[in-house]
Amino acid sequence: MHSKIKLRNSVATRIFVAAFLCFAVISFANAFISYSMYKHAYYNYSNETSLNSNFQATLLIDGDKIEHYAKTLSMDGYYIKMAERLNAFKTTINAKYLYIMADTGIQGQFTYIYDSEYEGMNPGKHILGLTDNKSIFIGGDEVLSTGKGFAKAEYYKDDRFGELYYAYSPIFNSQGKAVAFVGTDIDISPMTIAVARYRNGVIAIFFIAVVLFALIYAASIRRILIQALYVVTGSADRLANGELGLDIPSALSKRKDEIGQLANVFISISQSVSYLVEGAGNILNAAREGKLSERVNSADYKGDYGLVMDAVNNTIDIFCQHFDNLPEAIGFFSMDYAMVWGNKPMASFMKLHGLENFNGNLLAYIVSGKKSTSMERKTDDLFKGRNTKDIEKVITLGAGAGERTYVLSLHRARKNVETAACVMLVLTDITILTRAKEDAEMASKAKSNFLSQMSHEIRTPMNAIIGMTQIAKRETDPGKIKTYIDQIESSSNHLLGLISDVLDMSKIEAGKLELTEEIFSLGENIDFVASMMKNKATDNEITFTVKKDIKHDLIISDSLRLNQVIINLLSNAFKFSNKNGHVNLSVSETESGLDYAVYGFIVTDDGIGMNKDDISRLFSPFTQVDGGVTRKYGGTGLGLAITKAIVKMMGGIIRVESEKDKGSRFYFTIRVKITKDEVNKSVQSKKDGGIYDFSKLRALVVDDVELNRTIMSGLFSSTGIKIEDAVNGSIAVDMFAASAPGYYDFILMDMQMPVMDGCTATRAIRDMDRPDAQSVVIIAMTANVFKEDIELALQCGMNGHIGKPVDFNNTVATIKRLLNI
Repeated sequence: MHSKIKLRNSVATRIFVAAFLCFAVISFANAFISYSMYKHAYYNYSNETSLNSNFQATLLIDGDKIEHYAKTLSMDGYYIKMAERLNAFKTTINAKYLYIMADTGIQGQFTYIYDSEYEGMNPGKHILGLTDNKSIFIGGDEVLSTGKGFAKAEYYKDDRFGELYYAYSPIFNSQGKAVAFVGTDIDISPMTIAVARYRNGVIAIFFIAVVLFALIYAASIRRILIQALYVVTGSADRLANGELGLDIPSALSKRKDEIGQLANVFISISQSVSYLVEGAGNILNAAREGKLSERVNSADYKGDYGLVMDAVNNTIDIFCQHFDNLPEAIGFFSMDYAMVWGNKPMASFMKLHGLENFNGNLLAYIVSGKKSTSMERKTDDLFKGRNTKDIEKVITLGAGAGERTYVLSLHRARKNVETAACVMLVLTDITILTRAKEDAEMASKAKSNFLSQMSHEIRTPMNAIIGMTQIAKRETDPGKIKTYIDQIESSSNHLLGLISDVLDMSKIEAGKLELTEEIFSLGENIDFVASMMKNKATDNEITFTVKKDIKHDLIISDSLRLNQVIINLLSNAFKFSNKNGHVNLSVSETESGLDYAVYGFIVTDDGIGMNKDDISRLFSPFTQVDGGVTRKYGGTGLGLAITKAIVKMMGGIIRVESEKDKGSRFYFTIRVKITKDEVNKSVQSKKDGGIYDFSKLRALVVDDVELNRTIMSGLFSSTGIKIEDAVNGSIAVDMFAASAPGYYDFILMDMQMPVMDGCTATRAIRDMDRPDAQSVVIIAMTANVFKEDIELALQCGMNGHIGKPVDFNNTVATIKRLLNI
């Protein structure tokens, strides 16, 4: 109510003040203009009268006579007649004073020649010769000196003479010289009184008009405008406070003026807002009950009201989209257990389990995990309000491969009241997590088994190496010692193979296994592998055959990795074959183009074979098909996983066919580039085990481990190489700096050493200012054989890389290649 009164008073006051100010300003302006015009006219009349009187007075005066009287100060008959004429003229023009003044040379004074106001004096003796102060006759000197009269009358007021308008006009002699001036003073006090009376009348009329205006406002404007506005603004205030049923008098709504239009507008707004609120309330109530598919037809609403309802629809659409984008299946159930809305994952859930047309109690079926269609008590209590705690449990639906596991949650809306609008069902699919857990447990078990097997596999050759070493140390027979050393070498190679498999698998899992590209003869590579495997075939009393059907012999690929695949498959074939068995290797070119060819490799044996379950786990890392087989035949379980990865990198596939106790057939393909260029003889160099004469060469071996330096000296003792050694990079740099240019032909540099590592030492040598600092061959010698380790060696200035354990033939080949010998 306070706001209504405030609004009413504010509007009434503003209308009154605005109208009153407009009227007052206009009335005041009219009064001021009228008064100013009256006053201006009156004063102009007085001014003109004074000026004209002066001019007419000069016509009654003889200038030569005035000059004579000013000099002699004596009267004559003409003077008396002139005085009479001037007296009569003064009476005619109703002037208060009329006088003639001359300058007789007295300092600061004028001399009266004539003045009509000195009563009691003889007109013939009219005040001639009386002097007066010049300050009283302001402007007189200027008139006498310039000969110009006043342009307009001047205002003068004091206690002696009263309120006057005065003006001076010059009196000229016959020679045209101003000898005196005549002054006329007009009394304006009557005029001032008349103007004041006029002003007072105007002010009185102004105030009467203002009072009449206030009375008219109180009597008519307020009744016509303010009361109607009070009703309308009061209705607007109620509308703003949510009172949609406006009670506007019919008389007001029937008015044809703007007030009536305004009242009808508020009635229309009230009806539209009521309709809008009703529609929004319906859709929100539906949403509260979980019926998120309900929408309002915005076309039923006018203008922006339709936009508001579109916004309501869009808001619910956005909520539905959020629900649809969640991975959880969400459904809303009414209080009679019927599902009223579900998101897209819920629809997928229903379809997956064939529940789209389920006729039973859907909720009970889901909550019980398809075990029952009768409602569980806890669920029923949640719907009935007897229990408001959320229900959470794990359920399983489906069967066999389609079985899936879910975390189920039921949430009751409005838990603090007896009845709820709906209950929300949330299903979170944890099948992947469950299977991942199972897979992780299986993988953990497989890796545990692998580590156990690796421990056995590593300790077996280590036992042979240590045992044979101890036996050889006590033996004196050179023949037996050589046998023991051969067995030590065989066990060492086996151990190195195990380590290589683990490193390869590690690189495969890290995505760092890469292939190198080189040109080589596929036929020669197969012959080389076959020659390597013949001894194993002979030892196992197995017949080994090789068949080749190749059109394009020169290929571009990684020969070492291809050999690794073939050797691994052949080794398994020999391992799992019985005595007097057969192992076959066949290679054929199955497809070719302008720059590529596809080759198929088949390795067959008639050994122990495998069943279907074993085949499914054959290429998994850390897994072996049969623990008993492993204990009998050995192995890490990594070989076939590595083989599969290499074949895939070569653009091929690998598959196996096997039958228990009847043997196995492994088939794989590679897709490689073909060329007609000169074949690289690296394979031949690997087979080359001849005698080398390097007696003209000098090498510096840098390694912090004395045993490694001893091994290098021993390996190259038969080649004639002169070897010097250094225990770290700093000493090697000093030895190179102290030597003559060209003294060392090459340097074997370990990468990791105390004091100064191999890279730092290499950079120090390359930075020396001597002719052989850039040309001397420096070869990295390290147990780190990953690609990044080799690249690091090349980046710091080394020319090549050999890995530890050092292979004599590979090392010699690297030296020959880098020294071009």
